[in-house]
Amino acid sequence: MANNVSLLNLSIIVRMANNSEAHNCWVIAVANNKGGVGKTTSTVAIGSILRSMGHRVLLCDLDPQGNLTTHLAGSNLEVSGHMGDVLAGSVPITEAILTYEPGKDASGALSKAPEAAQLDFVPASYEMNMFESGLQKKNGYATLLRTALRPVRPHYDFILLDTPPSLQTYTIVSLVAADGYLIPAEPEKFSYDGVKAVMEAAENVKDRLNPGLLLLGIFFTCYNADIRNVTHKLVVEQIEKNYGAESILPSVRKDAALVKAQVNAQTIQHFAPDSRAAVDYHELTAQLLTRLVQEHVD
Repeated sequence: MANNVSLLNLSIIVRMANNSEAHNCWVIAVANNKGGVGKTTSTVAIGSILRSMGHRVLLCDLDPQGNLTTHLAGSNLEVSGHMGDVLAGSVPITEAILTYEPGKDASGALSKAPEAAQLDFVPASYEMNMFESGLQKKNGYATLLRTALRPVRPHYDFILLDTPPSLQTYTIVSLVAADGYLIPAEPEKFSYDGVKAVMEAAENVKDRLNPGLLLLGIFFTCYNADIRNVTHKLVVEQIEKNYGAESILPSVRKDAALVKAQVNAQTIQHFAPDSRAAVDYHELTAQLLTRLVQEHVD
């Protein structure tokens, strides 16, 4: 097991027992059926920034590729329970939660992580590919994740769901369980089709199973408005025109620090807090919080 991840089942259960007061928890799905647009990177970055602000955060890896799990725990993590087990009902979610604790900073120096740098997460496994057909046969399978999250919702302020690059089972159950969803996209030629597909899937879920589902925003990754690129400009303008400028959240610039953070199994917030990407994700998260406050007021 990686040094920066610990099983905290007992302490998590104790913490929940001591904190049973009901409160509002936002469950947010991060979705796009196109791969390589920054879903996992964004889920981890936004989650770590929310945690640094003092919010209680749980990340759930719904992608059988397990990129979020690898990002936080490295590639040699052995787990006793994953999101597939949770959805199948064989492992309670409280027994599948791990906690990320960064152990080194960008210079390689050992550091003791403050509590605000720790992140709870439920890992994924490649085995989830074999769970999918079985889950679809369960009665009301679309609500499995919503039901699975009920025991932990009162004990977190935010639960972020990292979805696979498809609009199949794990993305659908995430949209059904979510209060709102975010769409990361790169400003490339086929990005509009990806955004449109997610929006259509979300509207279908909203009509049939989750009438309160909200679009919380679309944002562009690897994008800098100050750099002249005709394709990028046209894609951004098209999405703004079709979905409204008010749906667009701040963009995140391309930054090698993100890749280095992933290689070192660190969050960008801990690995390179002054990097372009960290600064951009801070601004994005701040605007997201503003929108959530407004939704709560409305």
